[in-house]
Amino acid sequence: MKRIFIHSFLPGLSAAAPMMLADYVCDGPSMVGLARIAAGSTDHFWERHGGGDELLYIFEGAAQFTAVRHDGVEEMLAVEAGDLLLLARDEAHRAHVSEDLRLLFVTPRDGNTAWSDDPDTPLRHA
Repeated sequence: MKRIFIHSFLPGLSAAAPMMLADYVCDGPSMVGLARIAAGSTDHFWERHGGGDELLYIFEGAAQFTAVRHDGVEEMLAVEAGDLLLLARDEAHRAHVSEDLRLLFVTPRDGNTAWSDDPDTPLRHA
């Protein structure tokens, strides 16, 4: 899980010199979209993207992301407006949304799984 502070890069950007922030890797088609996520609505909800990385740009709000790396190490990261988050392929992750989020996502179309650690919580997508 990599956090990139976009706002700190914006003043230095010029048309003649694009700035590479991170590598995004995906095996096939990706989905690009906008989402609004209400505070508390994703508690107990996990997902993993087997087809590639997931990229999130936070426009508004705040959340605490938890990701489990391939070696089993759990990482936690707080994000807020202006942050760009890159989640690696197959990295299980979830978010506790503390302030309603508005975000842009780029995620693989194929190879996605979702589950809940609470049997009473319905899946958001499969």
